[in-house]
Amino acid sequence: MIYTDYFTHPQLHSIPMPLPSLSEQYRIVEKLNELLSFVDTIESNKTTLQDLIKQTKSKILDLAIRGKLVPQNLNDEPTSVLLERIRVEKEELIKQGKIKRDKKESIIFRGDDNSYYEKIKNEVHCIDSELPFKLPVGWAYERLGNICSVARGGSPRPIEDYLTDDENGLNWIKISDTKQGGKYIFSTKEKIRREGLSKTRLVKCGDFLLTNSMSFGRPYILQTNGCIHDGWLVIGDTESVFQQEFLYYLLSSTTMFNTLNSLAVGSTVKNLKSESVKSLIVPIPPLQEQAAIAQYIETIFDAILPIEKSLK
Repeated sequence: MIYTDYFTHPQLHSIPMPLPSLSEQYRIVEKLNELLSFVDTIESNKTTLQDLIKQTKSKILDLAIRGKLVPQNLNDEPTSVLLERIRVEKEELIKQGKIKRDKKESIIFRGDDNSYYEKIKNEVHCIDSELPFKLPVGWAYERLGNICSVARGGSPRPIEDYLTDDENGLNWIKISDTKQGGKYIFSTKEKIRREGLSKTRLVKCGDFLLTNSMSFGRPYILQTNGCIHDGWLVIGDTESVFQQEFLYYLLSSTTMFNTLNSLAVGSTVKNLKSESVKSLIVPIPPLQEQAAIAQYIETIFDAILPIEKSLK
């Protein structure tokens, strides 16, 4: 009834309409179908190219964390020397009573047989089966919790009672403050009252945040201070061991994500516990090489970026 009324409307009768011959109508339809098939092909190729770019970036990160992206410089200080210096400094702090000894602390080293071993107290066992690949000269493996702090956030509840518009409030960092494919968190949409500080965790500019539930394992570098809820893990005290950009790309790699995935728990919704992330074994290049790797990755990704934008 609606269509009948529309097509029999008096005003429609007064609109002039071009009317090609029947044979030309067929040719027009044929040409339109041809052009639409081109559009479908373009869209299909666009998806293929997007997948190819994603695979390329993943491969670049894989090469980077294996020490195959930039050449090694034998003049760089080996990571083992850096780690030993950190252990000596930590031992001194323990003696002074400033920190407590971590009962799970261990030392990972390469044996004369080129296998990797881990020493926990007086026990030594081979950990080759836990490692994804052999390392270049000058690199070392270490558990993240031995060299960085790892902690989970917390949330004052009900959170609505702590939200505030006061400019002196504490930044309340949420997953929604991130951007897809983004690296940094610069600001937050919400703040909480300072009374909620005892029920959450304060984080600072330069810390690393790691999503620990739902789409877990995504790293971000903080460019602001604030507080985090229990959907975040914070990795701090990274400066002495990691160049910031390198650590971001390391945690963004498929290899590290797959390892984190294997450490996640939960049947319906997987999440990462702080102890699990502390146990993560990471490859560590010399600091000078970390900087070179990160710079090389940035150069390649910057070259790819215009293509990515054109496909959106």
